[in-house]
Amino acid sequence: MKRLLVISYHFPPDNAVGGLRLARFAKHLPKFGWAVSVLTVRDEHREASDAARLKDIEGVEIFKTAKTAGLRDIYIKLKATLSGALSGKKISVAELKDNYALRPSANESCAKREGFGGTLKRVFISLILLPDEHRNWVLPTAFKAIKLLRQRRVDCVMTSSPPHSTHLVGLIVKKITRVRWVADFRDPWLEDVYTKPQAIRSGLSDSIERWMERMVVKNADRVLATSMPLRGNMARRYPEKPDDFFVHLPNGIDTDKFRELTGLPKYVLFTITYLGTIYQTRNPVPVFKAISELLIEGKLEAADIAVKLIGNCKYTDGRPTADVAREYGLESVVEVCGFIPQMEALKVMRMSHLLLVLATQQPLAIPAKVYDYIGSGTPILALTEAGATADVIHETWSGRSFLNDEIEAIKIYICDIIAAYKNGLPPVAKNAAKYDIVSLTGKLADSLDAPRSEA
Repeated sequence: MKRLLVISYHFPPDNAVGGLRLARFAKHLPKFGWAVSVLTVRDEHREASDAARLKDIEGVEIFKTAKTAGLRDIYIKLKATLSGALSGKKISVAELKDNYALRPSANESCAKREGFGGTLKRVFISLILLPDEHRNWVLPTAFKAIKLLRQRRVDCVMTSSPPHSTHLVGLIVKKITRVRWVADFRDPWLEDVYTKPQAIRSGLSDSIERWMERMVVKNADRVLATSMPLRGNMARRYPEKPDDFFVHLPNGIDTDKFRELTGLPKYVLFTITYLGTIYQTRNPVPVFKAISELLIEGKLEAADIAVKLIGNCKYTDGRPTADVAREYGLESVVEVCGFIPQMEALKVMRMSHLLLVLATQQPLAIPAKVYDYIGSGTPILALTEAGATADVIHETWSGRSFLNDEIEAIKIYICDIIAAYKNGLPPVAKNAAKYDIVSLTGKLADSLDAPRSEA
């Protein structure tokens, strides 16, 4: 067996959806002649964990490294301590983050004119956060990776982002050991840089990040991208690379898991479910508005419909999501839940009648959960512009995509899906077999086996 060392910040038991891609590949790669070891972050640095995700990868060797404390971490802890001292009560870092989430202006672009001091502060902040908040994981992880390579035979190293600082680990390891290196981009790097709030960007930080990505692409032996638009963008940005250097490798569907859930009944109430994180620019308000109007028009009864928001959904655009739902008269309809284990999430997908995707302002990336949505067989309602997410949903006939202001079209679609279930004819996905995870793992193995690229 050849041996692959996967380096990723997110990996089970991490609850982040990004880790599932790598866990599924690690599970199936031995079928294609590759044994897998993983280097990831220690559990205490994870936001949430799901130990059940380790069940399918019991044979995978997992090594863990710590993060050193950075200026940002020190600043947050100091602020929590000072805020607690001034208020007379203990304030945790989590509470501080909650307070920050309730102030959308803190995340907005600088709308007012900056003075010289403001510019210096912004440049300083942009460099502290370069390229992301997990940069303090890079050096400990690079040292550990080099030690592992010297202790055992490793045929290839694969780094996966985000966080994009993970690729800096790969760059360091490549420069020192000359090992074969594959860089996996689950999301775009530079395109996301340009959408960061202006308050944490500067011309200097943008230039450094452009240089970082170029160094990664220049030194990697292959680059993987989860969508065709992302692959195309990177190929155009680096025309000196051969056509087969950039490989489209989407996230896959764990078909075996869904076979275990065959025959699950649907919820009694017509249920629309979202699983994931609500962002300021990606939130369920258009769906709230559509349902509210259907209730007012008498086309729906509040007692007949439920909306489940599962995951990091506590706030919507700087306000408690429950308050936003109440504003639209949906306090009895909308249920806000925390994270749930992965198998429970797959069951919820199966039992729901409509699954919600929030993917506005990300035309190059496809949320990983979209593939699980497709695999569940439950129809999808996606809020997204033309791009990668809309393409895969349309290609698989698994649902419809809408812009945020297409409220009338969203209302019609919801009513059509309700009618389809009543008539026993819900939409059925097509063309999904190409996204089976075992097939995609074979494609990954081909990339791992491919000849080296000339840096």
